This record gives sequence, structure tokens and C-alpha cells, in this order.
Amino acid sequence: MRSFCLLLVLLCGIYASAQRVIVPDQELLYPFLNDPSFIGEGQRVQLTGLLQLTDSDFQHTTKWLNAQVSLYDNVSFGLDYFNDSFDFYDYTTVIFNTTVKVGLGDYNHYLKIGLGGGGESRKQDSRPQSLIPPGQNFVADVTQNNIEFIYKAGIHYRNKNITVGGYLNSLPIQDITQDTQNQLLHYRIEEGFTAYAFYNWRVADKIRVTPMLRYLSYLEDAIYEGAVRANYADKVEVSLSYKNDYAINPAFRVRVIKALDLGYSYEKAIGAAGFADVHGISASYKFFKADEEEPEWLRNAKDNIEEVAEIRKKKRQEKKAKKSKINEEVVLNPTEQEEARPSTEKPSPKETEKETPEEVERPAPKEAAVPEVEEKKAEPKEEVQEVEKATPAPKEEEKEAVVLESKPTAKPKADERTGILEKGFYIVVGTFESKAKAEAYMKSLDSSIYFPQSGRETAGGPLHVYIDSDISKSEANKRLRAHKLDKNFRNVRLLEVK
Repeated sequence: MRSFCLLLVLLCGIYASAQRVIVPDQELLYPFLNDPSFIGEGQRVQLTGLLQLTDSDFQHTTKWLNAQVSLYDNVSFGLDYFNDSFDFYDYTTVIFNTTVKVGLGDYNHYLKIGLGGGGESRKQDSRPQSLIPPGQNFVADVTQNNIEFIYKAGIHYRNKNITVGGYLNSLPIQDITQDTQNQLLHYRIEEGFTAYAFYNWRVADKIRVTPMLRYLSYLEDAIYEGAVRANYADKVEVSLSYKNDYAINPAFRVRVIKALDLGYSYEKAIGAAGFADVHGISASYKFFKADEEEPEWLRNAKDNIEEVAEIRKKKRQEKKAKKSKINEEVVLNPTEQEEARPSTEKPSPKETEKETPEEVERPAPKEAAVPEVEEKKAEPKEEVQEVEKATPAPKEEEKEAVVLESKPTAKPKADERTGILEKGFYIVVGTFESKAKAEAYMKSLDSSIYFPQSGRETAGGPLHVYIDSDISKSEANKRLRAHKLDKNFRNVRLLEVK
């Protein structure tokens, strides 16, 4: 059928005027629409819808609907609905996706693999067959509502700020050819591959710029794309894409409220391509976890800044400790030598003079079976030992008292009566809406290793399960970085209660 169409085009002197790969124009902002390996980013339940309209004479609308949920830390699920209606053709797919995340040690070092499978259907709309112009029926089995199996797969590797990957997918391709009298429509489905690489460059604490390179192989001539994406605190995100000899595509999205993002995109054909302008609008609703408004990259950036500050602070403290230790050794050295003196050493004359009255007043033991002269000789030695042992004791008690006063009396915790968390910093490993789920999660943890507790930030709020707490943010961050290395707590985070 394809050869027949090509021969017909050549004989009639028809020239190509438009060719387009039907992809979401906001794909850089929502990569999971085509790449299943990005499902589950942010560990949230998310619903995303996208509608694209063209300025062509042909009726052309494209609709996407994506739902995803992360039931576990490393496993996510998604459901995609895609529909492309082009003049009298209608193409629909429904795909179920699964994504698995494989940690490779560090917090931002992992591999994600996504697979999807479902059904596709190609058919005509409800218009009678007689209304379709002759020679335009180029889609196989277009008069039947056939359903066939379809799949897509994606994989990407991330090492801190660098990400590389690719995905395999089937996408519809539009071709419009025309002569002076008629326009002929070619509409086909092509399987192709997209490869990409990008780098997350943190310009400031809340600003990230991501340059990207992509390669698309759906058409006979591959498309090379250069793009850049900028994000401000995950509240405003813009992207600009340039595809060689094909199209230019700006897009942006804005967070309207905490959970809702709205976006717009525009695709303009350039070079050899000649399709009509495409406008896209999108809406994405995210069911946020409690107190988790900042994106992952921003939390990691702050952790890195705090980590560097802690290292510098630790080095300064070590230098001060060394200097103070040297001074203490110089001052305390004579005293330490006296305390370390063996008990057999004869006491000094001054010590003997001080101990003599005590010896006289002290009665001799009744059970002793030795002469009184020997008792008097032995008593001074025993008394010297007792005095030497008792002398440093008050100093040590004073030191311990000073140390205990400088340390916090207790870690912050939840009030036993109200369950409200005290002021401080909590290392949270899970947040739940119901008490039953929180208790079930706490029971699943190994009680010989972890000592989980729970509490609420406000009355009636979600229940936080935490494994550690501290009144000092720096100390809490030190333990937080250690807990992040634990495979059981990949999503551990720091909660500040004010």
C-alpha cells in the first residue's frame, strides 16, 4: 500500500508540504508522557492532562492523559491514554506502565527502567465511507475498529547532576501532499527511538538550568535537537527546543496553587517541514506528601551546602581542640604525675604531717592479729592510698557536671497526651494520613535496630514516623546523611517543627 501511494504521488506531480511527528510539545517539562522510566519522579500521586490543537484546515486534536502512583520507594505504576484525531482518522492507545528504580549507592546515583504495554486502535470517524475523498484511505484496516498490542520501553541512568537515557515508542506521523487541485493525506504509525543526555546545573539555591541534547529517529531523516530548561523552585519552569530543519518549540508551566500546575506550548515549523502551528495547554495535579513542597534537586542542593559548611566547621573545631589540648597538658602535667605515683612510694614530709592527726584519732582494727607497732607502720601507707584516690574524685565530678550542663537534657519528641511534636528537627521516614497505616509501618521496621516514633506537626494533621530527632539542625543533618545510606530509608527527610 505504501508503494502504491508513493507511485501515485510521483505520477500526479504532487509535492510534500507537511510532515510531523505527533509528540507532546511539553515533553521536556513532562518527560513521562513518552518515556515510562520517568514515572514516579517525586514519589507522589500525579494526574497530568495535555491537549494540542493545530491551525491547519484539517481538523486535528491530540489528547494525552497520564496517571501515576508510587506505592513503594523503588516501584511506580502509571496508566497512559493517548488519542490523535486527524481529519477522518482516529488513533488511540491505552498503556499500563511499570517503573523500577535500582539504587547504586549514593542518594542521587541510580538506574530507572520503565516498561509499558497495552492496546492500540486505528479507525475512521463516524462519517460515511462515501464522504472520504478517493485515494485518501492510506491507513491499513481503517474501516475496522481493530485493536492490536503495543508497547514502549525506557531507561535512564543518573549520577548526581548527569542523566543519560533513551526510550522506544510508536508514534503517529502525518504527511500532507498537495497539487493545484487536491490535498492527499498520509497518516501512518512509526516505531522509533529517542536518545538524550542532560546536565542539571544549579545556578543558585532555587534556580536550576538544564541543557539537553536529543536524537529522534522516527522519520527517514533523523532529527537532532538542542534544548534548555530552566526551573525556579519548582514553581516556574520554561523550556526552549530547536530541532534541526524541523521546528522550534518554546513551553512553560506555572504552579497556580500548591498542587496544580498549568502550562502552555507552541510549535513552529522551520526549514523543510511545513506543518501548521501547534498550540498545547496542560494541567497537572500533584497529591503532595505533607511538608514536602521543595523538589528533590533543591533539597539535595541545600544538603550539599550544609555538608560543606559542616566540614569547614568541623575542621575549625579540630584545630581549636588541638590547641586547647596542648594547653591542658602543659597545665595538668605535674598533677597527673602526682596522681600516677605508685602506692609503694613514700609520702612526702608535708603529707605525713597532715596525715598524722588522722592516724592518731583512727582506732586500730579489732580483728588484726599483728602487734600494735606494725599496725601503726602500715596505717600511714593505707591512708596515703585512700587520700590519693579520693583527691581527684571531686575534680572529675565537677568536669562531668559541666559537660552535662552543656548538652541538651533530652531530644524533642511528641507530647504523650496530644501527640503534637515539640520544637526541633525530626528525621522522618514516612508520613501517613491514618494512625493504623503508621503503626503498621512502624511494626514492619526491625525493632532491634530502629526505634520509630510518631507524632503530628499540628492537631488533625498527617502522622509523621521518625527514627531520630535533635534540637540542633547541624547535628540532625549529620545523622540524616547517614540514614540516607540505609537502603530501607531512601526517602528519609528532615522535618523542622517550629
